[in-house]
Amino acid sequence: MRPLSLPILALAVTLAVPARAEIAPEALWSALRSGTPLVTASGGTASPEGDGLRVTDPVLALGRGPDAARIEAASLVLTPEGDGTRITLPDRFAIARGGLRYDIAAPGLALVATGAPQDPAYRIDAPRLTADGPGLPGGTVALSLLDTAGQIGAQQSRIDAAALTLRLSQPDAARLGDVSDERRAVSVTLDGPPGALFAGGTEPVALSIRSGSGSQTLDARTGTGRKLTLEIGYADRDESLSLDGLSLGFEQSATALTLAVSGPHLPLRDAGVTVASSRIATRAPVVPTEQPQPFRTDIALTGIVPTGATWDALDPDGTLPRDPGTLSLRLSGTARVGPRGQFMPRQVALQEFDARLLGAEVSGQGAVEFVDPPAANTGPDTGPNSGPGATSGIGRPLGSLAFALTGVTELFDRLAALGTVPAGPLIGARMGLGFFTRPGDGPDTLTTAVEFAPDGQLVVNGQALGPVPTR
Repeated sequence: MRPLSLPILALAVTLAVPARAEIAPEALWSALRSGTPLVTASGGTASPEGDGLRVTDPVLALGRGPDAARIEAASLVLTPEGDGTRITLPDRFAIARGGLRYDIAAPGLALVATGAPQDPAYRIDAPRLTADGPGLPGGTVALSLLDTAGQIGAQQSRIDAAALTLRLSQPDAARLGDVSDERRAVSVTLDGPPGALFAGGTEPVALSIRSGSGSQTLDARTGTGRKLTLEIGYADRDESLSLDGLSLGFEQSATALTLAVSGPHLPLRDAGVTVASSRIATRAPVVPTEQPQPFRTDIALTGIVPTGATWDALDPDGTLPRDPGTLSLRLSGTARVGPRGQFMPRQVALQEFDARLLGAEVSGQGAVEFVDPPAANTGPDTGPNSGPGATSGIGRPLGSLAFALTGVTELFDRLAALGTVPAGPLIGARMGLGFFTRPGDGPDTLTTAVEFAPDGQLVVNGQALGPVPTR
């Protein structure tokens, strides 16, 4: 038998010796105590346990700075696993930030740190994870994730979950009642540090959420205490949130939307529409600046069709046009954010407004500039529009808007003939049209010209209606 060569012998010895984790428990804990980009540990007493460490009463800050959220747990155990170190937390722990505290339940949570000890990434796997705590003032929030897996890093993160459920509960007297959000096949990606979206900083960050089918329910109450329920369903939905230092952007798109409104006092008990596709995109400044910054809002809805129950109640004989409707809105301009967070527009342009449904069409465009903005207050803080930096208005509007309505008169005639819509709202709508519109050039065409005059008057179709409030 030929003797083993030196390289083969070295390989055999290497394979025979148990591999040491790339991040050993002791090295990871030392790095956490010194501070890493994602987690900084404070407190806690470490003691050997098997081939790892047990730390009692640790506090783990998620990020750096006084506003960082923190994990509070009775203990954690660090043990070697593959090329990293497994972090075992109790089945129940808490995440706190400021005066808010959320109780976390995550039995079977697997968290493995890999990479360099000074900047590790964390693989996460959780069969079920729930969080409960305070929501809107006086309310509570409950979040549940099923079959969660992914990786969290200092600059890039991705989390996938088979299902997500979010519930916001409000007191009975609240105008906004309970909210539920249920989604399937959820994927969340983050480019940037995980805490940047909530830390109030200016570091660029982008968050995107892709969901499969899902539904949302919102309970609300009118000023007289009457209850309304809004239900939304969709086949898939994409959302993104981005912060670029001065402005915050939000975008949402969905397909096969269903929207239904119900309430015991509504004329149509189960009114609803379906929407083939929807897209909403907006970006606006969020950081106080001396110079105005650009903002924009785009909305596009296609394939708007009332549901079968709505058609049956509104138009049982099929006399109304049933072509799918559309809605398009493009708004842009510039605005400042004041030192107390006031949004103060300087220029607003209605680039496009076009709505088509039931054979009627409404379109408009125009632009308004706000001149002579009031100076910021310098007096004492005695209310919401007082104190240093506060303003009591956005300035005097100057500009014009023009609208055209086609087929609206015929639509009202048809609705009145059907008798399925109460006469009172139809009479009020006709009176409003007569007051704010005038006949156009084509058949069944109405127009409206709105002017914000240099002398401060609001002029509609050449008729001055009085000064425009600027406060």
